[in-house]
Amino acid sequence: MGNKEIFVKEIELANEIIYKDTPVLKYSIKYPRFTSTVFQHFIGWLNRYYRNQAYSLAEHCEGELYTKAAQFYNDSVANDLPFREYEFTSVYYVPYNKNYVLSLYFDQYQYTGGANGTTYETAKSWDVKTGREIGLNELFPAKKHLKDYIVKKVNEEIAIQIKQDPNANANYFDDYEKLTAKYFDPKNFYMTRFAVNIFFQEVTIAPHSRGIPVFGIVYEENQIIRPESDVIDPYKVRGELLMDATDEVGASSPKDAADIWARGLEYRSGAMQYIVMTKKLKKSYAEILEKNNPNWVTGVSSPWVDSYDIVKQEDLKDGSVLIDVKINTVASTGFWDSYYAKLAIAKEDGFWRINQIQADKELAAYMGNYSD
Repeated sequence: MGNKEIFVKEIELANEIIYKDTPVLKYSIKYPRFTSTVFQHFIGWLNRYYRNQAYSLAEHCEGELYTKAAQFYNDSVANDLPFREYEFTSVYYVPYNKNYVLSLYFDQYQYTGGANGTTYETAKSWDVKTGREIGLNELFPAKKHLKDYIVKKVNEEIAIQIKQDPNANANYFDDYEKLTAKYFDPKNFYMTRFAVNIFFQEVTIAPHSRGIPVFGIVYEENQIIRPESDVIDPYKVRGELLMDATDEVGASSPKDAADIWARGLEYRSGAMQYIVMTKKLKKSYAEILEKNNPNWVTGVSSPWVDSYDIVKQEDLKDGSVLIDVKINTVASTGFWDSYYAKLAIAKEDGFWRINQIQADKELAAYMGNYSD
């Protein structure tokens, strides 16, 4: 624990409820259990807090949600309509765990019939040393009008996305500038190593297909206090060394490069996509990730990438290769859609690396909002 991390163990509550010999509701609720040799009193309180929260959600599923699912089943049978099982999932992420500071967010997905489910995100950040919750205003001590400042930064980022890709305009409602001010909530944030991430709930500033819009405000560029500001950040140095080291490794064939890139989409890993790019493409892609996905986690909670297929490979006269990849997505209701990407792959420093990506616009979010 040289970097003062708190150990985290995942615990799950799960069940599938049967009604009249038919599964009508399944749920999975994951929550963290923390372990530390210090600050044990607050760690114990924190464990009880998240355990109680998880059991409260399970009670909601076993009670109110199950009642609605059973009624929906009865209505479907009475009207000779197909029945689709209700679903509830809650997953958590810990993007910041250092210097006895924890930042967590939870994604709660619920499907209760219809074409789409809904996802609701919550977050909290904790100072374990003092045993209290960290407020957003504490990270921006130099900003007197915090809401106005953050809304302005978010709107500027949206404008940049639209300017870089006119198709990105479809990712937001026309009056997004008013909506960001209306739906900004100072509780909707979490910390990563590089930035404070501000998020908005589904269908507040963007269509349902956009998922949860997230905007990173980088620490150094915006006079934000880092949670670990009193110590040197060895992870930043280590990260920079690892990024440099990726120039010395690579794929041994064009297909291997395509496979690694596609698995990066499947695993929501910006790092896997990054590692098989040329040096030039790495530079631009890293800049995009730092702005849009500073934790380098790409993709959205639903629909997600389930599989991929290499559908075509074309060897060009100059020695480079074009590979077409089909990306298959699914949601809790089943298959969602397939999208296509064309990868231009060439030799660089003895390895096969991607130097250009042309993809369907729907894949942008899965690539960290990258667009060629």
